[in-house]
Order: sequence, then structure tokens, then C-alpha cells
Amino acid sequence: MLRRARQSVYWPDINAEVEQKRRQCQVCEVNAPSSPAEPLLPTPPPKYPFQQAVVDLFQLAGQMYVAYADRLTGWLEVEHLPTSSTSTRLVSTFRRWFRRFGIPEVLSCDGGTNLVSEENRTFLSAWRVQLRVSSAHYPQSNGRAEAAVKSAKRLPSGNTGHGGSLDSDAAATAILQYLNTPLQDTGISPAQLLMGRQLRDSVPAATKRYRVSERWARMLRDRERAVARTGADMSAGFDRTAHDLTPLALGQQVRLQNQETGRRDRVGTVVDAPAPRQYPVRLHGSGRASLGNRRHLRPSVIDAGQPAPPGREDAARGAVAEGVRGEGPPLPPQPPARPQRTRRAPEHLADYIL
Repeated sequence: MLRRARQSVYWPDINAEVEQKRRQCQVCEVNAPSSPAEPLLPTPPPKYPFQQAVVDLFQLAGQMYVAYADRLTGWLEVEHLPTSSTSTRLVSTFRRWFRRFGIPEVLSCDGGTNLVSEENRTFLSAWRVQLRVSSAHYPQSNGRAEAAVKSAKRLPSGNTGHGGSLDSDAAATAILQYLNTPLQDTGISPAQLLMGRQLRDSVPAATKRYRVSERWARMLRDRERAVARTGADMSAGFDRTAHDLTPLALGQQVRLQNQETGRRDRVGTVVDAPAPRQYPVRLHGSGRASLGNRRHLRPSVIDAGQPAPPGREDAARGAVAEGVRGEGPPLPPQPPARPQRTRRAPEHLADYIL
């Protein structure tokens, strides 16, 4: 536009006025070409597996799936969502992945409705996960997720079961092949990066491939020694002030400690001893069974032939039933009243009648 105007006419400030006219043209704004690409802002690389994870929803053959991948190792998980991709279902899936691989510090997604819902955000916040949402229609900002989705779309294709299910031999074999395939930039597979060895799949390989590498084995041995040493040190420190309690016998009367108040206000009878220091107790009055640890159970001084005093449930019922007649269980002793000082009128008011 500017070059064409220069061919025909000229006046002072022609460039600025033509540019202003161009900016005021609504048709020109609507049909303007795309803006040039900006320099990339690389995400800081992760320092350990599943520190930074990516997630994305995708649809294949009318079925909904969710892909979850690690930015460092390239490990990929694919989950089929047969009924719906609701936030509740996604939260349940995330919880299972967090339990298996650990809680990531950063979780990147493309801004899908259920991925950024209030329920999902509340769940991730409770698990101390930072949700990183990429711009809409800008896959470059979540490139690892887009690459994971490409791989996830190829894996189920032709390998799913009835209704798009991934619970089939073909789908499991395809996923194993992906995890054992070396990455292009390192020549090491996701399985080797995460587990220190290859996974045994349908393709035959030398036995040494399934063994943990020397580097990983050394780390595991050091970890085992550290755990054993820490456990021994903790036991030695704790045992200095601890002592064994006498085991309880079946049919023995015990008092249960309330963990909220610290009071042993419930009485019961030991009915079994299924595990060391663990006793099911039948509560007096309500007949309800409660499983207690030996530390929270104390033998009662009540003789087996005498009726047990009312427990907390009996006391509550007795107070209701006998409250009209003023009867019922005795009230606990009240603390002494706070002393009150004697109040005297000031001396300068002695001549006045108060």
C-alpha cells in the first residue's frame, strides 16, 4: 500500500498518514497476514524424572484418551476414558499416576476445559503441583505434550479392543515397544532412563539388556544401605524411651483412649488378637467393635463379675433418660472457681451514699 502511494503522489508525512489510514481500515485489519514468529522461550530442563510432566486429551475413532508423559525420560502413559472425560475421572487418573511415578512439580497442558477446571485445579493445588497452561492454538509452548500425543495416537491405532479399550495384548505390546525404543537424541530408551534397564517385551533380546546397569545398581545399593542405616538410627533413638507392654488376653476388660481428647472414656472387652499389638474390642453398651492398638488400650480394674460402668454412649443415653428426674451418672469434678478480689469504694467517696 505504501509503495503504491509513493508511485502516484507525494506530500509531507505521507508515510505516517498512510500507516494511520491502514490502521483505521477495518477490512484491512480483518484480512491482515499473520504476525511473524517470536523467538522461543525454552522451558528450564528438568533435573530428575517426572519433575516436569505433560498431559493432553485427544480423540481417536470417536473415543477419548488422555496422554501423560515425562519431559526428561520420555516415558508415556495412555489412559482410555470410555464414558467421559469429566474432571472427576481425570482427578482419579492423576492420583493413580502420582502414586506410581511421584508428584510432578510442574504439569503442562493445552488448556482443555476439564484439565483447567476448578475441581482439577483444587486437586493439583492440594498436591502442590503447578499447572502450566499453554496458549490456545499455540502448540509450540507445549511441544513435549504435542509430541507425546502424536506417539499416543499412533500406538492405539489398530491395536485397541472393543469400544476403543487399551486392555488388549496388541495395545500392551505397542506401548512396551515404545518404551524400549531408544530416543533420537540420546540413543537410550525411556525404560532405560527411568528404570535403568530394558523391559522384556515381545522382541527377543540378550539377557544382559534386562539387568540393571552398573551405574543404576550402585545407586540402588547405596540407597538400600542408607535406608537400613536410617532405620537403625531411628530405632536406637526411639527405643531409649520405649518399653514393652504386657499383651492382652481374650475376654480382658480394657479402657480405650480417645485420640481427640486423650481421655479413656470408653470400656470394652478384648475379643480377638489377629496381629501383634492389635486388638478388636467390643464396646460396652453399644456393642460396637473397635480395632485398637496396644498403646491405646489399658487393662481395666473392673472385676469380670461386676457390671461395667457406663461408657460414653451409656452416659449420653442415661443423661437423656434421667435428666428430668435429676438422676444419671455423676458429673465430673468441676475446677475451682477463680478467686474474686473484694471491691471497696474509694476513700474520697466516703461522704457519699452509693
